[in-house]
Amino acid sequence: VAIVEEVNNDEVGPDDLANSPKRKKGSRTIKNRTLGVTQSQIRASGMQLSGEFNPVEFVEGSLQEDSNVSRVYNMSIPKARKLLLECELKAMVVAHVVSKRQAEEVCESQAKVTLVDKHLADIQKKCEMTRENLKIEMGNLEKAKKDEVAMLKKLHANEVERMKKDFDDEKS
Repeated sequence: VAIVEEVNNDEVGPDDLANSPKRKKGSRTIKNRTLGVTQSQIRASGMQLSGEFNPVEFVEGSLQEDSNVSRVYNMSIPKARKLLLECELKAMVVAHVVSKRQAEEVCESQAKVTLVDKHLADIQKKCEMTRENLKIEMGNLEKAKKDEVAMLKKLHANEVERMKKDFDDEKS
């Protein structure tokens, strides 16, 4: 935030600085006009520029004030500027809180996604192991079935031959 600096100590009002195109004799020299707010205007508005500023207390106190448009329209310029700076600070604090909360929610969501991905990987691993075990078991059962069929064929080969012979005899 750039603030207009005053060099000369002669008393000239803020309106004199803003309205005069030429520098009057004994007036203050303006080094920076970024905001258009002089230090005397800051002092007149009652703003504190100390390092002991507590933004939480400031916002809590400011949030309780009524922000009626007619009240703002009827207040003095320094008070209106002070209110503007307060509102900008409130917006900055609220934006910070919202962005911090969003960042926390993103971190929580990422942690949940990581946990779900881990569980999904475990489930897929178990599914693959079960599928492989079932394939092995199916192969063993098919082999056992073929072995048993071969054994039964050998065991009952004489009976099968006799039945074939009886069947052929009946046909003829």
